[in-house]
Amino acid sequence: MGLSNLIPPGAAKASQNRRDFLEDAFIAKYAIMAKLPESEIECLIKDKNALLEREDITALLVNFAGILRDNLGNRSAFSDIPDFEKRYPDCYGTIYLLLLLACYQPAIDFLSEKGYSLPIVMDSLTDLGLWIAQYRRERDICGVTKRIFGWTSGFLCGDRFQIGRLQFNADCKFPNIVHVFRNKQTRELKALMADDIVLNSTGLYNGIGNFDDPEAWSTSYCEEAEQAVGYPVSVNGFASKAVERLNLQEWEKVLSPDDSILNVHIPASGPMLIEDCIESYKRARKFFSEHFPDTKYKAFICESWFLDPQFEKLLKPTSNIMKFQKSGHLFPFFHESECIFRVFGEKAVDEGIDSVQHKSGMQKAFAEFARGGGIFHNGGWFLMLDDIDDSFTPYH
Repeated sequence: MGLSNLIPPGAAKASQNRRDFLEDAFIAKYAIMAKLPESEIECLIKDKNALLEREDITALLVNFAGILRDNLGNRSAFSDIPDFEKRYPDCYGTIYLLLLLACYQPAIDFLSEKGYSLPIVMDSLTDLGLWIAQYRRERDICGVTKRIFGWTSGFLCGDRFQIGRLQFNADCKFPNIVHVFRNKQTRELKALMADDIVLNSTGLYNGIGNFDDPEAWSTSYCEEAEQAVGYPVSVNGFASKAVERLNLQEWEKVLSPDDSILNVHIPASGPMLIEDCIESYKRARKFFSEHFPDTKYKAFICESWFLDPQFEKLLKPTSNIMKFQKSGHLFPFFHESECIFRVFGEKAVDEGIDSVQHKSGMQKAFAEFARGGGIFHNGGWFLMLDDIDDSFTPYH
């Protein structure tokens, strides 16, 4: 079928019919808005029509779509949605997707009324298409997981936005991993590890990949009299065993655990050019200062598999990943890395990296690292908002 013929003239706004989101035209319109290809939309409509033959699922969809639409801006309405996977293992992904699309027009109205730029709102709502494509690759059906349902609800409720190349979550606190200081004269930054964190012999989190380093050690941190005492983290992301003492007459604490921060996410939507990322930093700083004036955001924060400090020895300095790493200050992070999945795919996770062909230089370098006993780590990264101006340059 042709989607252009499916969407009737004048369908610019969702009707007040509580079942309107189950109509083919409605699904086509908002699925296009989410950047689904025509073939995927056709599959979704076909799957939806099959679900409507089941009265229990139809009633469930109408009930929960009404709850979500009536409670936009309240994330708990989305987080309270049941786990449908156990009850409907054959179609839970379609259920979550239909509920998200049901909220698209109400979300646009809600966010526009709050004064957010319509282009930013519309860009943010295209993120869903990326996750649907991943769901298709992994399961060969149309849908999303409950985790992605929760992730997308951030865009619908107005605490996550796509601004240029990057996405920013406005409702985050800095984790209890490092304390950051700035020299009052030179503006140099130093990061000291928080208290009681177990690191391996290289200065990264211990226990990642189920490997317990026999030379693991624990950090300590304290502020006493006029000093902050702890273990420093290099801008490259490795902690040192050499204790450092910072004179608080010379160094000002600028980032602490639980400070408000803007979490950065890089959607898998194309090349990660550093020039585009820097432009997003600048636009985001302005956007959040205007729309969230009561919150003092201290820094941009990112945690990801591609912030592994070990990549410095595996990738060329000209790679987009290394340029992104060097635009901020790295620090150890505790989550397991998704590197194998992201670089080699799901089959490599299940059957090993040599079960798939290694085509790119990155794949070949990472495979050699893993074969030699290397373990990939997640990494953390911060960039102080006060450093973002027209003269901004990467930290290293």
